[in-house]
Amino acid sequence: MTRKTRLLKTSQPAAIGCALMMALCAATAAAQKPEIVVEVDRDKVYVGESIIYQLTLNHVENPSPPNLSSFSDFDVEFVGEQSMNSQQISIVNGRRTEIIRRGMMYQYRLTPLNATATEIPSPTAEINGTTLKGRSVPIAVVSPEDQNIALLELSCDQRSVYLMQPFTVTLTVLIKQLPEEIADRSPLSVQDSSPVRLTIPWFDDEQLPTGLKPQQPWQQILQPLMQTSRRGFQQEPDGFQINNIGTSSISFFGRETTVFKPSPKPVKKTDADGNVLKYFEYSFPRTFTASKPGTFSLGPVNLKGMFGTEITNGRLAGEEVYAVASKVVVEAKGAPLNNRPESYIGVIGQAFSAAATLAPSNGRVGDPMTLTVRVSGDGMIDDAVPPNLHTISGIDSLFKIYDATIDSQEDAKVFTYSLRPLTTDIAEFPAIPLAYFNPLTAKYVDMQTAAIPVNIEVAPELSGADIVSSAVAVPQSNGALETTEEGIFANHSSMESLQATSFSIRQWAGIWTTMIVGYLVLNGGLRRKQRLHADPTHVRRKTARRRADAMLKSLAGISDSKTILDTINLAITGLIADFTGAAEAGMTPLDAVNLLINAGLSKDLQQQTQQFLDQCDAARYGANVKSTAELQQECEQLVNQLGIELEKRC
Repeated sequence: MTRKTRLLKTSQPAAIGCALMMALCAATAAAQKPEIVVEVDRDKVYVGESIIYQLTLNHVENPSPPNLSSFSDFDVEFVGEQSMNSQQISIVNGRRTEIIRRGMMYQYRLTPLNATATEIPSPTAEINGTTLKGRSVPIAVVSPEDQNIALLELSCDQRSVYLMQPFTVTLTVLIKQLPEEIADRSPLSVQDSSPVRLTIPWFDDEQLPTGLKPQQPWQQILQPLMQTSRRGFQQEPDGFQINNIGTSSISFFGRETTVFKPSPKPVKKTDADGNVLKYFEYSFPRTFTASKPGTFSLGPVNLKGMFGTEITNGRLAGEEVYAVASKVVVEAKGAPLNNRPESYIGVIGQAFSAAATLAPSNGRVGDPMTLTVRVSGDGMIDDAVPPNLHTISGIDSLFKIYDATIDSQEDAKVFTYSLRPLTTDIAEFPAIPLAYFNPLTAKYVDMQTAAIPVNIEVAPELSGADIVSSAVAVPQSNGALETTEEGIFANHSSMESLQATSFSIRQWAGIWTTMIVGYLVLNGGLRRKQRLHADPTHVRRKTARRRADAMLKSLAGISDSKTILDTINLAITGLIADFTGAAEAGMTPLDAVNLLINAGLSKDLQQQTQQFLDQCDAARYGANVKSTAELQQECEQLVNQLGIELEKRC
């Protein structure tokens, strides 16, 4: 009995450990079971307003895109996909939570088509013959109310274009004129809380569809329209806040809000009841070109804000408005097949040229020659193909032609052929016809290289004696070559020219060891250098100082104060963005200082940077702080200090 009791006691911990191990394995297996994780950025939207819908196929090997065919109440736009491999552990009130993501994340933009939708349906995915199903998401969709206070119109000058053919999308905002007593005031200047907010997806380059290229950066379009409201001086906003650009900037003037205001145009519109109403019209155009065939959707656009509508008891009363403009769709097409010439080389653009060189231009029948054809211009040239010389009269019959190699250069393609002349009846290498497609005229354009004068001579014929005889005199030896027991030694006429040589194994091993070690060191260094040069973050850090210095040097001889202030401000913010890997566009002084804090720079340098950027802002808006020459000199010193510290920290 005692023995049994002891056996029971000694085996109990082992049994418990085994049970715990089995439970852990079961929990791990359950945690790694394939699943669809569904996430949305919000659950209440207006009709025409978009939400971000994110699906993760978790713990799935080689996943396929999910099936969203049941999303009939939504316009579904694929945004992108990303491989997921993350682990997040959190402990709240002593309770440990672990979230593991292994698989593929898919992101979509969902736009409700009507107000009847009450939920986002469940997505499905086929995984190894099994159908996975994600959860549905409740959603509240609100229809914009009919109103005549703020109207949005989205238009496009062309709905069908060729690749590289510019087209312009224009957002027109109509804001109703204020009551007659204050009709001379801007209807965008009476907001007492926040400015009118516009969401324009195609003014955010990160939201542009793949294959669509803007003709100008959005900064160049909006910067001339930029205005700043300052709460501390009772200057209310007079403009639109677009895509939350510059929503929180702090300077000498207190908290600021960046707004954008195009020049208003007074217009009249007749409403459904036949009343003629007066509006101010504001336009936001942007021009694009497509680099790949397909259908591109731009929009929708939405507006939110409070607008003054009537005078009550001597005070202006307002009404909150939400308005939506439906998206526009543009179809982009490649070069047409109709009337396509045989000499077309796959290039689309407005102006191209071609040039050919032949080296050498003089030779004999059968000698190798190199033909180089260079095509350059402004447009789509990546898909260019070499001209088919076999179809050109006067080339195929006179030359042996080998396949061309292709070299890509900036705005150019270089095709290199190897040739051998077949006859002496050649006075020139013929012109090469080529063609490209001009999307502006919707026509193919012919061009050709210039003919190249050549001189081909007859190849010399060698007699049998020339081939077998030797022109090299063999030095006479002191005696005739005799037969030796060691054998016959070729190319030697006497035994004195042959000497025995010896080489130790240690010497051979030393040479080979040195060569192998040298190769490994050189190869490792080259690989590391290639990795660094391929890393965009490393390249930004490496060139940050040179870029900032180049900006400051470009100010030599410039007297325009606005240009100077913009450049020195960009030199500082750009330097910080390059070293920290942050986005440079729209960086505020507060953003810059936060990046310096995260990088671990000293408080003195943080304060010095914020003070300098605030002084630039103040000078830009007319405050008498320092001259541009003083600020420029101070910027050079600050760039040097920041560059030294950021190189140490980043």
